[in-house]
Amino acid sequence: MLDDIAPPPAQRRKEPRADPSSRAKSIAGFSLSEQIDCVTREVALREHSYPKQIAAGRLTQAEAARKIARMRAVLDTLVNLQRMIDSVPRQGRSKVAP
Repeated sequence: MLDDIAPPPAQRRKEPRADPSSRAKSIAGFSLSEQIDCVTREVALREHSYPKQIAAGRLTQAEAARKIARMRAVLDTLVNLQRMIDSVPRQGRSKVAP
């Protein structure tokens, strides 16, 4: 039954591989940097499209603001995680005490 849903391997779109040099990989195989880029684009898309949806009556200003705020919170979380990871010395290198 699953075969009816998924296209055959030859028809599947091949996604670009994540940067192998990245230290932070998620379970899904996307680097933290790729996730940050994706969420950044999503925030921009929502900021662009929500005013049209509000004008058409499909979304209220309050709903739009809340949805954008949630995505910005996700972005902040990912960026802070990246900063924390970047602050940890890589294996094999240690900080020299002054």
